[in-house]
Amino acid sequence: MADIKNNASDFGLIAPASAPDNILPLYLLTADMWDMWHKTAAAHHKRWLDAQGFKPKVGRVITLPGLDGSLTGAVAIIGKRPIWDAAAIANGLPEQTWQIDSTSTDRTIDDSFLLGWA
Repeated sequence: MADIKNNASDFGLIAPASAPDNILPLYLLTADMWDMWHKTAAAHHKRWLDAQGFKPKVGRVITLPGLDGSLTGAVAIIGKRPIWDAAAIANGLPEQTWQIDSTSTDRTIDDSFLLGWA
């Protein structure tokens, strides 16, 4: 397994080469991490996730709205097969500059996540 913080920077998932004004956080969680993250999420994000019926299943992703309805981030669930998880997650997100929130994941993700994302 590789260190995502070192490898992902070349792909713009951690530190984009140039910082656009609209970088949004991508919270990568395991299903086991979901309850803890959900408890600490902003109230309007909790309401949105609950209203959408979002369930923490591997490969699922959902965007997060701001108070004004603008896009402010996304939450994705990852499992044991990063290449397939990343492919599903990338396909489920709108075109945007995403940056993995390094505080949201408690595990190292191997290079196959980057391949799946591409």
